[in-house]
Order: sequence, then structure tokens, then C-alpha cells
Amino acid sequence: MALLGTIRNRFGWVMMGLVFVGVASFLFMDISPGANTASGRSATVGYVNGEKVSNDLVQGYASEYKGAGYLQEEIQAQVWERIVGEKLLMQKTLAAGMEVTSTEMGDLFLSKDASLLSPIVQSRLADQKTRQVNTDQVKEMIAMYKNTSALIKRADGNVKQQEQLLDQQRDWLALEKSVKTRALQDKYFVALEKGIYTPTWMAEMENNLQETGYNFDYVRIPYTNIKNEVSVSDKEMKDYIAANARQFKREATANIEYVVFDVAPTKEDSLLYYTSMEERAVELRAAKTGEEDSSVVLQYTKDFSSTFYTETEMTTLADVPASMVDSIFDAAEGTVFGPYVQGQKYKVLKKIGEKSLPDSVKARHILIRAEDPTAGQNARVLLDSIKNVLETDPTASFDSLALAFSQDGSSSTGGDLGWQGKDVSFVPEFKEYMFYTGKKNEYTLLYTQFGVHLIQITDTKYETDRVGIRIAVLEEAIIPTGKTTEAKKREAVEFISTNRTLEEMKKAAKAKGLTVAPVAGLEKGAFDISGLGKNSTAASIIAWAHLPETKVGDVTGSAYAVDNDELGYTEKFVIMALASKVEKGLATTADPQVRAEVETTLRNQKKTAIVKGELASLTSLDAIAGKYNVIKQSATNVKYGTATVGSDGTEPKVVGLAANTAVGQMSGAVGGKTGVYIVNVTSKIDAPAITDIKTVRESVTRRISQAISSGIYENMKENSKILDERMN
Repeated sequence: MALLGTIRNRFGWVMMGLVFVGVASFLFMDISPGANTASGRSATVGYVNGEKVSNDLVQGYASEYKGAGYLQEEIQAQVWERIVGEKLLMQKTLAAGMEVTSTEMGDLFLSKDASLLSPIVQSRLADQKTRQVNTDQVKEMIAMYKNTSALIKRADGNVKQQEQLLDQQRDWLALEKSVKTRALQDKYFVALEKGIYTPTWMAEMENNLQETGYNFDYVRIPYTNIKNEVSVSDKEMKDYIAANARQFKREATANIEYVVFDVAPTKEDSLLYYTSMEERAVELRAAKTGEEDSSVVLQYTKDFSSTFYTETEMTTLADVPASMVDSIFDAAEGTVFGPYVQGQKYKVLKKIGEKSLPDSVKARHILIRAEDPTAGQNARVLLDSIKNVLETDPTASFDSLALAFSQDGSSSTGGDLGWQGKDVSFVPEFKEYMFYTGKKNEYTLLYTQFGVHLIQITDTKYETDRVGIRIAVLEEAIIPTGKTTEAKKREAVEFISTNRTLEEMKKAAKAKGLTVAPVAGLEKGAFDISGLGKNSTAASIIAWAHLPETKVGDVTGSAYAVDNDELGYTEKFVIMALASKVEKGLATTADPQVRAEVETTLRNQKKTAIVKGELASLTSLDAIAGKYNVIKQSATNVKYGTATVGSDGTEPKVVGLAANTAVGQMSGAVGGKTGVYIVNVTSKIDAPAITDIKTVRESVTRRISQAISSGIYENMKENSKILDERMN
């Protein structure tokens, strides 16, 4: 289970003494954000239609993303969009008199009718195997996290447990808020849909439009085949942007140009790492026992895996070069390979052992959960005692002891885990013991994230004669040394000091053989630059470009380091200059991307007009195909609902053209996505007669509602006053 499982696994000790009181309407009374703190006040970092956005709210939401692999800048962007969206929704629903009552919240979390449960509750709190929500446990969670002072009291002075409980309370309250927000959103859009009335005539017309099929021959003339000279003026592009203002609304953007000083390892750097790896190879060769192997390996890595790999797994799981696999399997145990180069690393590999691998294993266990070191020690003592009983008392029953002591679902079956194949989804420590290190019939204590296990392998099956090899791999990245990095940084800084304008930078870069890379359309707060990737350095560069004091033509005063997080080194230094800034509002042709888009659109429109003008003298598809050196094609049962024309993809304009052309007639020309189309409709397939007008009406209403809903958030934002002061 997701959140509920985490809470229950980590804080089962709290639930043991929990007494559930009250009903759903009591449980879901509002908890004031400032009620359990010394002060409910917080710095204001923005406004949405005059409503304050507090720093506490921003930081609280940001904490939910920690550990998920997001950049800090990415988190801030997501959090801001989330807060703005929630506040706009709340404002709209409040104005409409909508709310989610405590009774409704009770149903969303606790209803025995699964259709009434919130999709968020079902996703986050359902058992992963049964997909059912245990509402009794959910009630316990609601009651437990309702009362902050009671939570603190339960910690009984244990600071760590108190912090854990308060963290889990924040998680739970965030879940409640998400459920409430989703419910409000659903209400709002349902209300929108109910406000749409689809009369019978409209349903019939829409059904006819969507379901009528067209068979036609057609010619597609690629725009590139139309060789006539076509020019587009700046005024035409400006007029087009103005006429399509909604499409070309832009946030403030900056355009930059940059050069890169790559930091690469020198031959001296590479030799240094090679020598180091040779020394490690010598150490591995000298190790003659498993204990000695482990001692050497753990000096240089955090883990010494007990996994035995088959020939296939050696390349897919162990990442061993395919060219080495046969040699490793043929070699004697103890053989050391390398140093060899793989990717950007030197590696040394030792064959530790070889054994036949079972295809399936049958095992049983007794689990004692442990949430902290003290509980772990107590669990070990208890399981040691049980292990001693099983090993010394012939009358002792594993089944009975599992039923009495084990704290997982297998206790009712005597701890039996059944037959399991190697693809079983057990935690790594458990799987490793069952298939690689465990011995049949022995009792062993095993530690996992769930607690302490007493495990016994009761049987094994060998059906496919699989052989596995255990290996040890030591590696060292071939990266620039600190000396090399500093030398490259000095070179970059010197370049900056002598080139303080964009033009100087470009001229000097050309002299050095460096590429100047332009990047357009960088919005404030963004964190991704083409060629540099999505990282904090990109975010810092974009922030610099948007500073009021950064002027067009300026070159940055320092070199920005781009790090390779995987290998842990600086892989390049970036120097950039501001090429231009574009204020918030309508895009202009100063933006190269906008200029290219608009110019292409207008050029294609003019080429379409040229073809239209020539149709007077070209009276058949064959004649048109011959003139433009293309082939005549056919399409069958093309409907407006899908608008797929043969292998050309989706072309709604072409289907519209067919719908407005009489059978047996050649159409005019229409500009599609990649070329100009002319069709000759051979037949039409009438839409099926409507047998259930109610269903058709509901379908049309839903389609209209979806079209409205898809743009409603942007519409809300456009018509709202949103002030972001986080960076001020």
C-alpha cells in the first residue's frame, strides 16, 4: 500500500492503543493551518486575485516533492502552478456556492460503496493485491491525525517519534486536501456539463457529421513540390500574429548565445586512474577466501552482492560486456579480468564463484516487525529464542510458532511462502538468501526493511540446469582531476575577461574554433536549456538573463559550471551573452522560432493559393498529379471524427473538403499540414440511423464539455490577477 502502508508499517505501535471515536462528519471538521503552531502568520509571497499566497503554503507543498528526484527550481514551478490552480478553483466554486461537506468527505474516504470513494483514496490507500480500501483502518488514521496534541502525547517524549508522527500528519492532511480539491473540481465540471443543453437537432447534426464516411481519390502536393517563388513580408507576418493573438501570447522570454569549454580528462588523468585500478586488481588476485574478497571489495564499494548471474543476466543485469561473458564462464574461480575500459570507467572483475541455480524455491518465515534499533534488537532476541527451540526441540512446530508470533499475512498458513520463482517480487535481501546464499533446512535470521525474519528453505527445484556466476566488480570513473578542471576554469575566466560583449564573444569563439549556440524563448523561472540540459545551472543562467540589470549584448561575469551528477565532476564551463529580451505579450518575429513558424504558415498559404489558381486549367486529378510529379491515391470510409487520410495522418481540413464536395465532382484545393490536397469524392457512406437519441445527446454534450474544460484553466489564469513575488 502507498501512504497508508507507510504509515501503518512505520507507526503500527501507535495504532495498537488507538481508540476510534466519532463519526465521519466530526472527523472531517476543518483543521486550521495555524491552529497547532505558535503563530498562524506567514510571509506573503504572492497573490491570486488579491488572495494571499503564504510562504508556509509554498514550503509545505514543496516538502511533498522532496526525495522524488526533482530539481529545486522544478519543484518551485510545479508548486506555484498547483497553488494558483487550487486557489482559482476555490474562488470559482465559492462564488458558485459549491462546497464539499464533511458528510461528503466521509463518503469519499469511508463509503462501503466503492463508486463513492475518491479516486485518490482508491489509488493511494487501497491494498496493492486486493485493490480494496480497508475503511476501518482509514477511520483509525483519520482519528489519529486529527489531534496534534494527542499525537505529541503519544510520542511520550521521544523526539524522533514525535517528528515522525508530525511528518505523517502533514502527509495525511495533504491527502485530505487533495481529495477535497478533486471533489470540488469534479463538482465544478459536472456543473459546467449540466449547464450545456444539446437539442435533438444538434445531436442529429453532430452524429451525422462525425459518423458519415467518405470514399475519395485524392492528390497531395507537398509544399516542397511547388517551386513558384513565394515571399513573405515582415508586415504580413506581423498582421498574421495580430490576427491570431491568442495563439501567440507569450510570457517574457530571453534569447541567449553561449559557448562551452568542455572539461575532459587528460592522458595523465587517465594513466593515474589506470594505475590505481591495476593496484586494486593485484589486491583482488591476492585475496584467496570469501572473507578476504569481501574485505578488498568493501574498501572501494558500498556493497558486495551475493547474486549469481546466468549468461544472459551477466550482460542485462550485471552490465558486463558481452565479449567477456564466455571467458568469465570458462575461467577458474578466482580469475581476475582487467583493468578494462567500459564507457567512461576503468573496471576490474573477479570471478568469485560458480553454482547451479534452482528454478524455484519453497520457504517459510516468521517476521517480527521493527521500527527502530531497539525494536530490532528485541526482535532478534525473540527470534533467536524461537530458532533455538526449533533446533533443539524435536516436538516444536514451525507452523504453530509462526501463527503465534509472526506479524505478516503468512502467519495463518504457518509462515509458508509457497513455491517462488526467481522473478518473485521479494525485497533484495530475501530473494538473495532464497536463491543464492541460503541452504536447505537451515534456520537463518535475516534483516529487511520490514523487520527481522527467521527464514527456512524447505525445498528446491532444479529443472533447467541453470548455472550462475558470482562476480566482484570494482570501477573508477575516468574523469578530469581537480588540476585539469581548474586549468579549464582559468581558461574560461580569461576568455570572459577579454570578451565583454556578444560580438566580442562570437569573434573570439570563432578564432578558438568554439561553437556559439543560440537558444531562444527562455521564460523566467525555467530550468532547461537545449544543449545544457535540465539542471540548476540552466536555471541560474536563465535567471541571470532575466535580471533587470542584464542588458542586451552583455556577457556573464563568471563561468557557469555544469556538473555530471552521475560521475561526480564538472564536465563543462558555460559562458553566455544576452542576445535579446522579449517582453510579456504578443510574440514577435524577433523570436527566431516564431518567425520560422509564421513564415512557413504564410508561405504554405500562398502556395495553396497558387494551386487553386491553376485548377481552372487542370480538370482532373491525373492532370494535377502529372504537373506536380505526384501520384493519385485513394482513401476509404474517412470520417470527420478521426480525420485520418490514408498514411498521411490526421487531416481535418481534407475531410471537411470531402464533406462539402458532391459525389463525382473534383474539389477545390485546401492546404493541409504537409501539402495541398484536391479530392474527388467517389461515394459517401451515410451515418447509421440513431436508435438511442438520449445516448447520442449525452455523447455530444460530453464532447462539448471536454472542449470547454480543456481550456478553462488557462482562461481562468488569463482573466485573473496573479502576482508572483517569490523571487522579488
